[in-house]
Amino acid sequence: MLNPIGRYRNRLLKYDIRSCDVAVLKESLKKNNPKFHPEGEPKAFYGLTCIVRINQKSWLFHSLCELQNRIKKDLENAQLDNFFSFLKPESFHMTICDIEAGPAPVQVDKINIRVRQLREVFDFRDEIPKHIYSQIRGLGLQETITALVRFDEGLESELENILSLEAKIKEAACVNIREFTGHISLAYFTGYPGGSIRKIKNILLNYAEYSQGEFDFSQFDLTCFTNMNKYIPIMTIDLHRKSLIFHNNNLQKYKKELQIGGPFDNG
Repeated sequence: MLNPIGRYRNRLLKYDIRSCDVAVLKESLKKNNPKFHPEGEPKAFYGLTCIVRINQKSWLFHSLCELQNRIKKDLENAQLDNFFSFLKPESFHMTICDIEAGPAPVQVDKINIRVRQLREVFDFRDEIPKHIYSQIRGLGLQETITALVRFDEGLESELENILSLEAKIKEAACVNIREFTGHISLAYFTGYPGGSIRKIKNILLNYAEYSQGEFDFSQFDLTCFTNMNKYIPIMTIDLHRKSLIFHNNNLQKYKKELQIGGPFDNG
């Protein structure tokens, strides 16, 4: 039986562009896209998730922007960019744990419940780490183009830390939508590429080992989202300072935007 790092590597392998089955991808792309219109504009799509945002002042953020721009230019040169919607860099993030997602807005009373559940999880006992480290290397291709989050030799304990956080969140929220497979989405397919999918894969294979270097974080957010470019922080979990930060105004903006009722209770 594989250990956690072995199971994680097997999950990540399914994302790796070198493992992408073109025939399977073509079939999945024939389905109606629930998140984007064919012209690339995001559809309304709602949910709650725990994510690590990429610091816009960091070298990693600039490296991801460069990677996204290079891929976009390569696809433009091949006249294949019209099949994609490239995400806004300010939305770059790594998902730790999805809590819920779908076409209907998340009601504020449900968000209140999730906030209370996470408060119970993060009492900042000694076993909760102050930082978690990983590496960003390689490219994934499914319905998205993604940068891959790896835990190579010497970082096995870091993966165990993040899996422990994920397990605590899932247990508290009574959810198990998917297993953690670290990736940072750069672009979504918005159209059906037909026979061009193999050419797209061959272009992207140039980035199969592309490295953005180390990634470390000491805080993450419970966010509600309204589309794949808009993630609204509701509560920040600061591992280093061992504190919780509530973004009351953000939830009020979310409530006003959706015209849904319910007071926000961070107690």
